[in-house]
Amino acid sequence: MNHHKKPEQVMQVLGELKDTARPMMISFDEMVTLMTQCKQLEEGRLMRRNKEVGKNGAELTIERSTASKSPFTLLNGIVPGTKWCGTGDIAKNYFDLGTDSAVDSCCRAHDLCPVKVMANSKKYDLVNNSLFTKSHCRCDDELFQCLKKSLPSPSANLMGQIYFNIVQVPCLMDTDKGLQFRSARKNF
Repeated sequence: MNHHKKPEQVMQVLGELKDTARPMMISFDEMVTLMTQCKQLEEGRLMRRNKEVGKNGAELTIERSTASKSPFTLLNGIVPGTKWCGTGDIAKNYFDLGTDSAVDSCCRAHDLCPVKVMANSKKYDLVNNSLFTKSHCRCDDELFQCLKKSLPSPSANLMGQIYFNIVQVPCLMDTDKGLQFRSARKNF
């Protein structure tokens, strides 16, 4: 069965969808919940795939710690073994993850945080003159927990150390006065 569609077929299907599948506004909490659910679905899929190929947890840990250690990814600001962890990303699409897919999915979720102020920009009446994007504190907290859960992965440890202990990027916190910057979480 051929699942590949021609560009004109794709455009036709998308054109038909626009009449039935209207975008709808959702809250920040709903968006974060959806992102978490998508990550859980993907984790289940990865576990089933690894089970099918007969790899246990120890084998996967060894494979992750030795694969994709190209110094070029680190020079590009990307943590080795990942495509989403670092300054920007090198992923081709949402589903393109590095060899350390558990850690990479943590960074992908953080990169897609719906509430953030990009580097050297202004949003929500906040000015970010930093070299780094500042995300909502809930997204930073989720990244922290996700990376901790991925230990002893060297990629998780490196990303956690850099983001939370060295760079210490402040985050956006909800207050009575609206969003405000909060000091970074520490002690990864």
